[in-house]
Amino acid sequence: MKNLLFFLIILADSLLAITIDIPGDYGTIQEGIDNAVSGDIILIQPGIYRELLNTQGKQIDFQSLFVETGNPGYIDDTVLSGDLDGDGIGDGTVITIENEQYNENAHFTGFTIQDGSGTTGGGLNSFQSAPTIANCIFVNNTAESGGGLYAFNSQINISNTTFQANSAVEGGAIYAASSTMNMTHSVLRENDADRGGAVYELYFTEFFNERNLFVGNTADFGGGIYSELDNCQLINCTLTGNAALYGGSLYIGSQGSATAINSIFWNDIPEEIVFNQDEFSGSFTVSYTDVDGGEAGISTSGSGTLNWNEGNISEDPLFMDPDNYDFHLTTDSPCIDAGNPDPQYDDPDGTISDMGAYFFGQIPGCTDPAACNYLPFANHDDGSCLYEDCFGECGGLAYIDDCQECVGGSTGLEPNYALDDCGVCFGNNADIDCNGDCFGTAVENECGCVGGATGLDLDYCYGCTDPAALNYDPAAWIEDGSCYYDYDILGCTDAASCNYNPDATYDDGSCLYWDCNDECGGTAFDSECGCVGGGTGLETGFCIGCTDPAAINYDPVYTLDDGSCQYGLPGDINQDNGVNVLDVVTIVDMILNLTEPTPYELNTGDVDCSGTLDIVDIVIIINCIINGECDMGCGNRSESFEAIQSPAIITTANQVLYISADEAIGGFQLNANGDFGLSAADLPEGWQLHKKDDILLAFDIERNHPTKIISLNYSGELTIREALVTNLAGMKIYQSPAAPLPGP
Repeated sequence: MKNLLFFLIILADSLLAITIDIPGDYGTIQEGIDNAVSGDIILIQPGIYRELLNTQGKQIDFQSLFVETGNPGYIDDTVLSGDLDGDGIGDGTVITIENEQYNENAHFTGFTIQDGSGTTGGGLNSFQSAPTIANCIFVNNTAESGGGLYAFNSQINISNTTFQANSAVEGGAIYAASSTMNMTHSVLRENDADRGGAVYELYFTEFFNERNLFVGNTADFGGGIYSELDNCQLINCTLTGNAALYGGSLYIGSQGSATAINSIFWNDIPEEIVFNQDEFSGSFTVSYTDVDGGEAGISTSGSGTLNWNEGNISEDPLFMDPDNYDFHLTTDSPCIDAGNPDPQYDDPDGTISDMGAYFFGQIPGCTDPAACNYLPFANHDDGSCLYEDCFGECGGLAYIDDCQECVGGSTGLEPNYALDDCGVCFGNNADIDCNGDCFGTAVENECGCVGGATGLDLDYCYGCTDPAALNYDPAAWIEDGSCYYDYDILGCTDAASCNYNPDATYDDGSCLYWDCNDECGGTAFDSECGCVGGGTGLETGFCIGCTDPAAINYDPVYTLDDGSCQYGLPGDINQDNGVNVLDVVTIVDMILNLTEPTPYELNTGDVDCSGTLDIVDIVIIINCIINGECDMGCGNRSESFEAIQSPAIITTANQVLYISADEAIGGFQLNANGDFGLSAADLPEGWQLHKKDDILLAFDIERNHPTKIISLNYSGELTIREALVTNLAGMKIYQSPAAPLPGP
């Protein structure tokens, strides 16, 4: 009877419920509350409502236009503010719900609750109540306990709600004591407190979290959550980027009990989870969860209890775009399908649970564009990819065999149908010899099938067929004229041989002849290289090779050129497989010491193809080393290096050697007479001077300070007989005849 009476009361309330429009029916929300009864709906139009609301214990459903339209813009545009005078400072708790004796009462759906301030609960204070909060935003609220929401002895359901930039001493976003809280699909972001940057829970609170994101929250203890004397459950939650002095994501205080399943603890500072150090420290049970650092990312402080169960990993979860707060999983994330395989945890797409707050919505199918059943919108390859076979059938089994034929599958052709008995494609058994051997060498002749694997010589049936002869062969059936008799004298009957026997009446095949090495019966013979082989000690072709002295592989023993000559790298005169300063040093030494270069040295060092080694070659090689301009040398090029003539002046007067040109000078070479001395200190920076006897070399080795003028003081008598000046590219800009130069 009591149950029937309760049902009738509820039915009557629902039939009598009305919708109150704010501000259409009343100017303020509180006026609407004052005039409402339990079961009524208060529909609040977009706007900023600066009020401190008290639900007066009524079971009212507060709605914004979000409920009717589903447009999230109405959440932002319908603001409940505790800043009464608009000065940016909260003047009290925005919403107070109390003394409801746990009846399901006030519902708030689709609001932004901001700028509240209070001792307990800046945004909402629930005392002995059971409110429901959905699709709301708590922002910029402050309090001593519960910046966004305070709950004591209450039962609260929260879903699809964001707590951002709220602050408190305890519980920047939420403070819960002696309460039961269910929070799902919500975001707690950038909240701050001394203890529990996002959540502070204690006194036997049951706090159930599912698919919530804790990110960027800060505290001294527990950047994300502070748990003490309570039971905190985290299922498919993500805690990342939170920071604290102790416990970046979670701090477990005295007798706190926390459980994590299918969750992610990643990149929290300085570690993920910390227990307090007293003897009443709590416990943490974790399974199928990604923990940064693994067990090492959890500090039990020597007293807490860690239950590290199956399925845990420690791998980068590969979030989509964490810098922009997108913590969905990317395709390659190790957290996909890594959660508890029990079907009760399955993701909404029916697959095994992913770790973290945001499941990776799998669209199974073939993700390979090369497949014939490629599914463009699939993001999870289910191994179903099929490919066209050689017969053009999607997923067919036809393939290319050893004869490059498409066989099997739907072709109707047996694999390797085109092979003959010898394994030759389309061979028609043409490779079987007369002995039945594939690729055998047996042949048919007058003696039958002989040679190859028969064991018979090609002429095994030839011989002496006369039974009266001394060498009669009963196995022979073809006479070869080899018969001899007891009256015959055996020996060599050829007078041209070197072992001729004039008494012999029957040639026994023993004749020997002189070879080209005058050896009787020798095997030496004449070739392009002369008499070789036999007793000569010379191999066939020993004289054939590279006959060019300028080549690397030149050998004077070769008299016949076979085109194998190999030439060195132009500029690499010292054969160290590179053009460098050592080559410059070698050329300088040859010029000063009048050393005659070998054909190879001339070929590689004469990079301007002038037929001699001089300052031009030095400057060109320096240009190659410094600037990488190494198109030079005659060894592998047919064209010559043409010098470009440009105006230059070289004089000796008043004890000064003076050289000037219209462009930067790369070096000069002088052939001089006289007893003279030069000062290298007068040369520009980066230049080198080398002198021996009558030869003088100078060049710019560094190219850092190009100059058009060289002025050298000298002592004694100096007469220049020959002079050569180059620019930085190694082009001749001055070359004097073999005669003294005039003065200025």
